[in-house]
Amino acid sequence: MTEFFSQIKAQLSTNALISSIAVIVINIIIYTIISRAIRNKRKKHDLKLAVGSKSSTYINLIVSVLRYVMTILTVLIVLEINNVDVSTILASVGVISVIVGLALQDALKDIIRGTTLIGDGYFQVGDYVTIDSETEGRVVVIGLKTTRIMNAADGSIISIANRNIEKVKVAGDHFLYNIPLPYELKVDRAESLVNEIVEQIKAEDSVRDCKYLGVQELGESNVLYRIRIDQNQGKKIVAKRAANKIVLKTCERHRVSIPYRQLDIHNIK
Repeated sequence: MTEFFSQIKAQLSTNALISSIAVIVINIIIYTIISRAIRNKRKKHDLKLAVGSKSSTYINLIVSVLRYVMTILTVLIVLEINNVDVSTILASVGVISVIVGLALQDALKDIIRGTTLIGDGYFQVGDYVTIDSETEGRVVVIGLKTTRIMNAADGSIISIANRNIEKVKVAGDHFLYNIPLPYELKVDRAESLVNEIVEQIKAEDSVRDCKYLGVQELGESNVLYRIRIDQNQGKKIVAKRAANKIVLKTCERHRVSIPYRQLDIHNIK
């Protein structure tokens, strides 16, 4: 008799395992079909708009929410199949939520900030942004927990928790550039040199426009002449590199030395 009940118990355990696997597989298939249908519908109706539109941002959010919902449903169904009283678990949510809230408060902050970020439209998928006012890149994904940015310099992907989104700012379409020239160079000749540099920078493919703004600062060893460079979207790094090369070559051609700091060492015997 004991052997008979052992066989029944083993059979039930096997059935529960098979059912659990079946539920997981079915839910994965359902999620894949729905997520693909959402993206395909966007393509079919020409909703795959240009980079920077809200459409892509909201669709990525819907797919992200769908993934979380399907995961929770799968866990609950598998627990029910394995004779775990799900109703008791749900009834205890009030107590558990306090514990989970403390343990996952950073994750909850990410989700809240992510939802607010998308709702406010501070920036969207495809926008060019700067991180800590240094690194520039293009937003590729805005999720519930993280925002991913492709570094414009090397193509690497930077992932930022949404709770730290203050580090990210929408990049402007221009930047200011200082050209250091020596005091020995007369102002008229210096400005003629700067205007020549400006015209060459304008001819670059990465630049829309370039203007001379005037004398910015009288430094310790040089005079800073400021220009404004309006770059094409996502081309700030390229435009800045081009400007550096043009400044060096133009000064070299006119035999004008760019001032640099020198350290004098006095050897006292």
